[in-house]
Amino acid sequence: MKWHLSILKLISIALIIVLILSAALNIFGAIQQFEFFNDLADSFYFKSYFPKRSFEYSLSGQIIFYAINALLFLYLAYGLRTTPKLISETSKENLFYQHQAIEIRKISSAIIVYAKIKFLLILCVGAFFLMAPFNVLGFIPSFLILYILGKVLILFSKIVEKGELIKQENELTI
Repeated sequence: MKWHLSILKLISIALIIVLILSAALNIFGAIQQFEFFNDLADSFYFKSYFPKRSFEYSLSGQIIFYAINALLFLYLAYGLRTTPKLISETSKENLFYQHQAIEIRKISSAIIVYAKIKFLLILCVGAFFLMAPFNVLGFIPSFLILYILGKVLILFSKIVEKGELIKQENELTI
């Protein structure tokens, strides 16, 4: 069990690092000064949401997309910052500790807000700046998965909150 939790902890740390690097790549893509970073950001992020069309996408729309996308990645990395601590406490068999439910709720809120704003970003930038409002339809399943994951984590935080209460009552009766 501890081995699986160690791997999960490493994955969560790697995810946070990848989110920060993705934000940096998007910032460099928004600056449009470095050809290498601009091509990387274009191929990894922009083209995955807005495929090549017969017309050129506006540069201002791309810059706005990169800037907001970078902020979203940083927000999600910030929201997931307590994940390794939660996993470490679980591997130490400290299953219910004070403020654990609050930390889980913060993580779930970060995931839900990320999913909602990313959906709105692709919809609004696509509609107002890039003349491609229907690109969001292909990404509805991934956004729904993130949204449902956030809701499941909220449910899990309620269970943990109840477990914390039971643990406190148990300690007080002994």
